[in-house]
Amino acid sequence: MDERRAELDLTWDDVAKRAPLSKQGLHTIRFEDRPMRQLTKARIERALEWAPGSVDRILAGGDPEPLKVGRIHYGGLNVPAPPEETVFERLDRLVDEWRQVRREDSKQDQKRAEVLEELLNSWRGRDAG
Repeated sequence: MDERRAELDLTWDDVAKRAPLSKQGLHTIRFEDRPMRQLTKARIERALEWAPGSVDRILAGGDPEPLKVGRIHYGGLNVPAPPEETVFERLDRLVDEWRQVRREDSKQDQKRAEVLEELLNSWRGRDAG
């Protein structure tokens, strides 16, 4: 994680904000050997611009897969360029992430996943009509 953070020219505060995770939560992830929820893994992957599944690969002794994200300069910052995916592709990806979250114990996360899936399905129906 530290190597990728440096490659992206980020501080740990930046990573916490991008994730979004508390500074203490990020510290715990970095220095304590504890299980992580899928949502937390996805947030770290997004913050560090890694492909989905990269955290699991690291935990299994492998290497993360950096996303091929273009960079732009905006307001003096070096930030990721917007992804070249349609709104529906992005929503599909988000729904897949939420489906993973639904397997966990959090009732709140399950409800969010159901609402997101309902929203996506209604937009798909509108797009088809």
